[in-house]
Amino acid sequence: MNIAILCHASAGGSGVVATELALALAGLGHRVHVVATERPFRLTEERLSQLGLSSNLLGASPISMGQDPVGGLGRIFQASKQSVARWLGLLKRPLRAGSLHFHQILSADYPLFQEPLTPLTAANSIAELIERFKIELVHAHYAIPHATSAILARDMGLDIKVVTTLHGTDVTLVGPEPAFAKTTQHAVRTSDAVTAVSHSLAHDTHRKLGVEREIEVIYNWVDPERFKPNRDPAYRARFAQPEEAIVMHVSNFRAVKRPLDALRVFAGIVERMPARMLMIGEGPLRQEAIELAHDLEIAGRVQFLESTPTIEKFMSVADLFLLPSEQESFGLVALEAMASGVPVVASRVGGLPELIEEGRTGFLRPMGDVQGMLEASLEILTSRTRRRNMGEAARTRAIERFRPEVVLPRYLEVYEKTLEGQAVGK
Repeated sequence: MNIAILCHASAGGSGVVATELALALAGLGHRVHVVATERPFRLTEERLSQLGLSSNLLGASPISMGQDPVGGLGRIFQASKQSVARWLGLLKRPLRAGSLHFHQILSADYPLFQEPLTPLTAANSIAELIERFKIELVHAHYAIPHATSAILARDMGLDIKVVTTLHGTDVTLVGPEPAFAKTTQHAVRTSDAVTAVSHSLAHDTHRKLGVEREIEVIYNWVDPERFKPNRDPAYRARFAQPEEAIVMHVSNFRAVKRPLDALRVFAGIVERMPARMLMIGEGPLRQEAIELAHDLEIAGRVQFLESTPTIEKFMSVADLFLLPSEQESFGLVALEAMASGVPVVASRVGGLPELIEEGRTGFLRPMGDVQGMLEASLEILTSRTRRRNMGEAARTRAIERFRPEVVLPRYLEVYEKTLEGQAVGK
């Protein structure tokens, strides 16, 4: 199967999911083309090395140039050969040698246009890609501009199918805006297949966009061999003393993630017990968060780190993950924490109740309830037994419900049905 994956290059969940999907599909023998304005955040040489793939694909290159392919069955599948065989059994056409290409969308620099015309340049790039590499299916991650660009390329008369995955803010924040509402509705309605990362998001799509078509819910997944606890005391000592708890928050530091609430919860924690906090990410509220840490007199216990594609190195030693977001359509970062054996305290919003089991793998509290989140955090951190049991339960749930072997076949089924002309989410 020749597949193009159109995605954001940033550290957000949609770009991460798209990158991991591309790597997995290449590992299963498909020819995959990742298309973005720049190389996706997690498409790194280290990540390719972890999966047993060559690293000669990296280095941004214009779409007109393409890239040398990389291929091979990734390590994440080697531990489950029977599952791989079952996945391959889902495919009715024979598989060729897998490969992975990255293509950069070129921007248009013309004085008449005051703003970049990304949807148009992306559509043009996809059209060129389809003709050159005989692409059969474009998987757009995010309704606008990506699904819109893919649909425009299809409407040029090219014989492709468009699968759109909704990730959250494309529906909950951007979609309802008057400037984008009609465009988002059109993208969802005219895609050949539509998936969403949670039932909550599928419901929001129907309610906020007024779209009546069915939407296939396919959860995000996590690699439990990559995200796992690190029990090495010497490694943990890089971040905290043995008696100190490690609390963690990862986000893009936008208002919707409420990173300031995470700091306020941590300030309450350190009043009761020794602890350190890792605040990882970059965004508009980062400087305000640094200033708040000083105001709360916890700056000496909070370490601010930049976004990193190897987030598992930090999650592996955490004792608690805080996610006080205003909205999370799924909460991939919470799933990665759970796979790392870390209990999660989060807002009861969006798709988080579909992921976190109340009182077993973490706690959910109303958005903005700093005191409630503080009490839940202390309930976990003040008991080593409870902390250990909840962490183990969190990892077990991540492995049983959200590992690649469980989730990836769902995408393969959507692809096959779509290519065969069967109704998917119509």
